[in-house]
Amino acid sequence: MTREGGFRGSFPPEKRKTALKLGDYLGFLETPAAFPSASLLETEILKVATDSRTIKGGELFVALKGRNFDGNRFAGDALAKGARAALAEEGSRELFQGADVGEFRGRVAFVPDGLKALGDLARGIKRLYRLETAAVTGSVGKTTVKELLKNILVSQHGRERVLATAGNFNNLVGLPLTLLGASAENTVAVLEMGANSFGEIARLTEIAEPEVGLVTRAMKAHLQGFGDLEGVARAKGELFRNLKREAQAVVNFSDPLVKREGMKFPGNIMSFGRREDGAGYHIQRAEERDFGGRFPGGCVLVIKGPAFPEGIEVEFRLPGRHNRENALAAAAAAAAMGVDGEHVKKGLEESLPIEGRGRIHRAKELEAYILDDSYNANPGSMTAALELLGTLSRGRRGAVIGTMLELGGNAANEHYNLGLNLAKSGLSYLGLVGEHSEDVKRGALQGGMDPDVVSVLKDAGEAVDFIRGRAGRGDLILLKGSHSTGISRAARAFFEVPNAF
Repeated sequence: MTREGGFRGSFPPEKRKTALKLGDYLGFLETPAAFPSASLLETEILKVATDSRTIKGGELFVALKGRNFDGNRFAGDALAKGARAALAEEGSRELFQGADVGEFRGRVAFVPDGLKALGDLARGIKRLYRLETAAVTGSVGKTTVKELLKNILVSQHGRERVLATAGNFNNLVGLPLTLLGASAENTVAVLEMGANSFGEIARLTEIAEPEVGLVTRAMKAHLQGFGDLEGVARAKGELFRNLKREAQAVVNFSDPLVKREGMKFPGNIMSFGRREDGAGYHIQRAEERDFGGRFPGGCVLVIKGPAFPEGIEVEFRLPGRHNRENALAAAAAAAAMGVDGEHVKKGLEESLPIEGRGRIHRAKELEAYILDDSYNANPGSMTAALELLGTLSRGRRGAVIGTMLELGGNAANEHYNLGLNLAKSGLSYLGLVGEHSEDVKRGALQGGMDPDVVSVLKDAGEAVDFIRGRAGRGDLILLKGSHSTGISRAARAFFEVPNAF
């Protein structure tokens, strides 16, 4: 049984200081840290930074240590450039014993773990500013849902009130830095959460303390860290398991694994998905609609749910069935945050495809079009992209496909299956980039693709030449692959007119 509800509280903006003091930040740490001089605690801090190269003056520098870098070694540089104080890790004390750093020693305090300290500081800002926060995670769609929800919140609160994840700032460094960048005007936040190992979503949830938590779908992604699909679901479910009891879980009832994880949450549950799956928020009607662009793909949606009992009609410009579910997820989360139907409608209708996630561009120097879905890839998003290509194009279609990373021991088989799927996609030409190109080619040929159609390319640069040599007038060419394959760079080589819808 679902427990549908909605957040109806408010976080009225208060007059806040534009700069906090060092002592305020230290008060956010779970493990106390001390500076040699108590007078330093009255120093105003303009920003928290983790990269010494970005220091401009007035920052608190937090040193982070990873497998291939040690920020503790650059704390002195940060202070020399104008940072007012630094937090370094206990194990790095010897770095601050030499005479060459003596002048900075009094401005360094030590913590057990720099990454933990960064998260503690961010949580302190969330609490201080009383940011009403929605967190979004999932194997697919999380960035699009985050952007849709952001647009909805902007429509109700105004742009200056809304804090949102930018770019790929969705990990244990990026999410804290997003919160630490909150301004005096922000009253609501929508934060994307990404992970490739167990425990990361749990810690991100501890930091963000979201009032609303949403999981889009659990699909085969980051299998090197999660093992299998069940592992993916458990990892994404860390969001639900770490929400506070008074928060609200927004659960996809059309994904059995997500539903299983979500129903463990003891508080209010907002459900979305297909009506036949028992979802409270569902799409009552969807009609294809051409909004005047070169390619059709938009639709008119009627979204219905407890907060919108009569349904809201939305002219939605993001193409593909997967984006309809993204719109529904954003609408359900918005309802959980108390947004009314008018502003849900406005926010969704003002949304356009995001760069690298289903945008169409007219190809520079060619009379063809690029379907740029190049930001990243996993088996589920590949299937959605190929479906979208087939929906949008009635003429010739081509594709350049890059390897899908982090699939562990299943990588060869998943790429073979991708090849089988590509063979059914009606492609006039196919270029493959990355270490599993031969596996994809093997699947494509086994599926009946003409050998003359498929080419294995050495890199993204060759992919650009491949497209120039194959593309014809009016062609629609899908570019998709994991980020490190460089497919996004190949897409950008052709950008001329963005968002050709």
